[in-house]
Amino acid sequence: GFSGADLANLVNEAALRATREGAEVIAAADFDAAYDKMVLGDAREAKLDPLEKRRVAVHESGHAVAAHFSADVEPLRRVTIIPRGMALGVTEQSPGADRHIMTEQELLARLVVLMGGQAAEQVVLGTRSSGAEHDLEQATSLALEMVAHFGMSESIGPMYLEPQASPTFLSTGGSGDPPGSDASLQAVEEEARRLLRQARAEAEQLIHAHRAAHERLVAALLDHETVERPELVTLLGEPQAA
Repeated sequence: GFSGADLANLVNEAALRATREGAEVIAAADFDAAYDKMVLGDAREAKLDPLEKRRVAVHESGHAVAAHFSADVEPLRRVTIIPRGMALGVTEQSPGADRHIMTEQELLARLVVLMGGQAAEQVVLGTRSSGAEHDLEQATSLALEMVAHFGMSESIGPMYLEPQASPTFLSTGGSGDPPGSDASLQAVEEEARRLLRQARAEAEQLIHAHRAAHERLVAALLDHETVERPELVTLLGEPQAA
């Protein structure tokens, strides 16, 4: 959730937008635009050729399908192929109540959603692209935390390994006791890699299972660039796990 300072900035940004639009009161659309600017960055011009634009639509629709048809995932709020910040497209989910703990199933589902974009590119277009870089960065970090910090691996067991600025990627935290060997660290990386491959496979299965819904969303994005939640439910169907 937003802090008090964040909320003050949100109200101020919404007020500035309303003033620029010549409005006498701040409308819900002003708050939506202010939220997007704060969380996602400013909208920007990006000259994409038709093939690139379609790939972005396929990619973002992949995230959306993975989120919509997975259990333990926050509901979709909006999907857009309008570039914002460094991203060429964004799939937003509705923030729920402030969370301090996430279950293993929720984290696994998050991995599937992160892999949904690349999975859709592979299934629909037959190739992958550099557009998944940030997704893979987030997914890799999460998978390593699940294995090395949260004890969510049967093969590694309930242990905590602390990332360090050292030649090895992970090392033991504090005590210096085993397991901190290269073999243990390699096992952690391999287990994280297994989780990522599993998540990508599940994402690909969701794209195959809901290919028609995916294609409808791609078409809507190419026509309108942004699709909000009410239309998302119409295009994708009822949000239930496959």
